[in-house]
Amino acid sequence: MRKILLISSVFLLFFPIITNAEIKTITVTHSYKMGDNDSRNEARRLCLLEAKRNLLEQAKAYIGSREGVRNNQLSKEELSAYSAAILKAETINEKWIDMTVTMMVKTVVDSDYSEKLLSRIKRDTSLQNEFKKQQKITKELEKTITLMQKQLQSADIMEADPLRKERNVAINQIDSLEAKKIEIIEGIHKRSRDAIKNITTKMTMKDVRAALGQPDAKAYENYLPHRKNYYVWYYGYSRIYFNQTNMVIVIE
Repeated sequence: MRKILLISSVFLLFFPIITNAEIKTITVTHSYKMGDNDSRNEARRLCLLEAKRNLLEQAKAYIGSREGVRNNQLSKEELSAYSAAILKAETINEKWIDMTVTMMVKTVVDSDYSEKLLSRIKRDTSLQNEFKKQQKITKELEKTITLMQKQLQSADIMEADPLRKERNVAINQIDSLEAKKIEIIEGIHKRSRDAIKNITTKMTMKDVRAALGQPDAKAYENYLPHRKNYYVWYYGYSRIYFNQTNMVIVIE
């Protein structure tokens, strides 16, 4: 019996318990009718912009409903900014009927992955500030686009050209912000992969620093199998847990 208990204890020490992870695909369809002052490409971009915005709202609601996210105690502003950063939208269908374009977009939400990323962001002030700043700018740009749309409805040919240019500049800036978010998240992915690949149990803190450099964030966190706090280093969204002798006991 003692041998069985010992084996069970070792298993729990080095392998996290299985969580209620869930993968959910969210799909949104949006249509946009070309105006007199729209080009076909502008109509596509405006339709896609609105479809992505609707997609984000649905995905954000789902992410916010997860227990692991609720435990991070994110404000509505934080949840919106961080969800926008970690979600990736994909266009899966585009159809034109006369002057109307309809686009279908989707995002795949891995609850476990999302919770890890949000936990990582919550422990990095620079990332928090960056994503909040990006979200604020995006909202301002969206207001600019909405205003230009209203003005274009009644604009003549001479008035329409500068309004279209201003609208397209705003759309391009939103695209640039999205590209920057993707770059940041890809950097987090790389750090996580490097940690999983290069770190093993029983390595010391010195060994970990030598292999990966300084951690992105540090914390004391509860590790459920033991129901106690351990010192944790974050590399990307991967967590490296250390025991009281500063040796690695878990990598996840």
